[in-house]
Amino acid sequence: KFSQKKPQTNICAHPRAPERDGMRSLPFLFCSVLAVSRHTVECFSSPLFLSKPRSRTHQPSRIRHLPPSVQPADGVHTLSAAQTGSEVESSPSPKWVTPAVHNKMGVRVLTILSALVLIGGKDLFKVGTTSIFTHLLGVSLYLGVNFYTTFVLGITLFKNLPVQMFGRLQSKLFPMYFQLLSGCLVVLLSSRKAVGLPAGILSDVSSRNLLIVSLVCTLLNLFYLEPATTTNMFRRYEIENMKDATDRSANAGEYKKLRKSFAFLHGMSSFVNLLALVAGTVYAWDLSTSIAKVIEAAAVGSAVASEAGVSAAVAVMS
Repeated sequence: KFSQKKPQTNICAHPRAPERDGMRSLPFLFCSVLAVSRHTVECFSSPLFLSKPRSRTHQPSRIRHLPPSVQPADGVHTLSAAQTGSEVESSPSPKWVTPAVHNKMGVRVLTILSALVLIGGKDLFKVGTTSIFTHLLGVSLYLGVNFYTTFVLGITLFKNLPVQMFGRLQSKLFPMYFQLLSGCLVVLLSSRKAVGLPAGILSDVSSRNLLIVSLVCTLLNLFYLEPATTTNMFRRYEIENMKDATDRSANAGEYKKLRKSFAFLHGMSSFVNLLALVAGTVYAWDLSTSIAKVIEAAAVGSAVASEAGVSAAVAVMS
């Protein structure tokens, strides 16, 4: 009598997310994972200076002084204090270190996948498990990259790099940054139904709308605000780096307009990015409340099952 096993129920099942919805979302989920993987590889493997900017001379007030020129015995060319701007970046530099095997992108990706296969086993092919893992990974990656870039990376680079070098570096980082965030949001939107969690503090529609707001804000930055700000910035650099004072004076009116428009574009870009971050954070909190409900329901079910088992055992013994 006690050897009969009761059918197990999925505590994560929800009437609004049947199994067929999870199967339908698999193609979108697969394409989204590929997109995020592609942009992640681009972020960590592509050089920061792929194209030659219009001007490479930095502002003298923020240029760091280089040590005096020293010609080593092995013939490696070193930089002198007089070499600035285009001369610094065009000069050959010695290779600092040969990357270790585990520091190569392919080895890293293969190692992570091997760990998943080892620990996951057959569960990797289950729609529910894979959907939950992908969804949690998307939330973690989105918030982690956004918080780190907004509160750590940008401020640190601005305080420690010359102004024009900082601007050129950001012009390479921001496109990949917004591409990665957009990929994460597409993954989150496509895997919501397959996860099958109950509603949290917000309704299902409100929770979805938070992700849509974040995605729209990120795409606005990716396709309009960031390119417009970068174009404005490089034009300002061209005027600042003009060697003839007469040319700079002739472009003073344009420079004033560029400075005003740059302040507007940069402010809007920062505001839109903050709005996307707030919406993503609220969604993460709503997701946490959904998971908490599942855990509480599982705890209550275990307690009820234990009480029923004790009562049955007492009844048999009596």
